[in-house]
Amino acid sequence: MEILVTGANGLLGNAIFRLRTSEHNWIGTGRGERRPAVPDDVSYFPCDLESEEEVKNLFNRVNPDVVIHCAAMTQVDQCELNPDDCFRANVQATQNLLQHMSERARMVFISTDFIFDGTSPMYSEDDEPNPVSIYGDSKLKAEKLVSDAGDRHAILRTMLVYGYAPELSRTNIVLWVKSSLEEGKSIRVVDDQFRCPTLVDNLAEA
Repeated sequence: MEILVTGANGLLGNAIFRLRTSEHNWIGTGRGERRPAVPDDVSYFPCDLESEEEVKNLFNRVNPDVVIHCAAMTQVDQCELNPDDCFRANVQATQNLLQHMSERARMVFISTDFIFDGTSPMYSEDDEPNPVSIYGDSKLKAEKLVSDAGDRHAILRTMLVYGYAPELSRTNIVLWVKSSLEEGKSIRVVDDQFRCPTLVDNLAEA
């Protein structure tokens, strides 16, 4: 089986590759060149997923059975400031993948709890989405593209993914809090949210 991981240079992509088995052919893609997070035995192809032409060229070179779509613009504040960038990264990129991947291929789409408004103490997959942020709205639009493309695809709604990956340039909230407290720095965080952090290794195993 051939498996393509988008966002291969990121936290989740790195965790997925750590669990890879030799029985599958693993391929990674990301914006820019291969970073140390991508193992040497994983084929890597740089690709701007927002460009339909680049995505088309990618699928002329690879023919995956499964696409694990991790790539996204996830910084909520940046999405509010740059809604067009957010739409292109989260919606247009997903549309490009679905349009050019094989009809037999399956997508595992990584989504978010931000598709909900946070007014319910607990949510299930049957609850009605109601995003209140640009980020959440973009991921819900992408979810609809995936679900409309057929029931062979899967959507994973994640929450506050964290993990240790020293070779990555971006940090995550848990590592940021840890390093700030170790350095004796004061931190400012929201006090009106209840979150359930997800260890990236557990998400990759799922």
